[in-house]
Amino acid sequence: MKSTKPVFFTLLLSLMTSNLTLAADNDTVWIFGYGSLMSTLARTATAADAEGAEYLPVKVHDMARKWNLWIAKASQRALNIEVSPGDSVNGLLFGVKIKDLPAFDLREGSYNRVKIAKDKVSFYREDHRNKVFGTDNDAEIYAYLPKPEFYVGPEDTEKKIAMSYLNIVRSGCVEVDQTNNLNGQFIMDCHQTLGLEEYDAFQDEDQPTYIRHPKKLLNKAEQRVDFLKGYLENDWPNYLEIVRKYWGF
Repeated sequence: MKSTKPVFFTLLLSLMTSNLTLAADNDTVWIFGYGSLMSTLARTATAADAEGAEYLPVKVHDMARKWNLWIAKASQRALNIEVSPGDSVNGLLFGVKIKDLPAFDLREGSYNRVKIAKDKVSFYREDHRNKVFGTDNDAEIYAYLPKPEFYVGPEDTEKKIAMSYLNIVRSGCVEVDQTNNLNGQFIMDCHQTLGLEEYDAFQDEDQPTYIRHPKKLLNKAEQRVDFLKGYLENDWPNYLEIVRKYWGF
């Protein structure tokens, strides 16, 4: 199968701009999450949701979901969107403080943060439009698009999708639908546009490989709790005893 990378990136430049300059007079930008970022559990593993931020179901047009990134350290395919005239991808638009952008950039290390053209975005609820664009229409919307070196086509059938990752994406679709009372419309759009047709998956729910799977996050939290208990029982009293010796109180 002939590689589509050159065509893909040429089309990408025609529909989007990679200018990442942020508005100096606004401390918030918008990110379009089309995969695991739709899940509150997975999203907040990177940075806490900003107080008062909006979480809005949207579609980005002339794009399609593809599972054509390979993350070698996780040994699994990753979700991506690429230019596909006439298609659309639904997802979650959410506000991020500029100070938190580096955390999301680090999380999405196999991707570049790219500005989305405003005329490509439509809303499931029309009352949400003003929450983003308002009267000034100066909102900056970004999505994470793949770095070329991580691209892998569907012809490489040995490289598969981890169910632990896929189920985070699908549960995120359900969460967005239910949170916004969309009565299954958002879920159905996810089902129709998830782009699974060309790819195989492997079952790993018992021992999930996706790092932001609930079992992984729980294990990490339990390890942290064990560390804190040991710290409070042993290190903390010892440190305070030495502090009082030097400071006298």
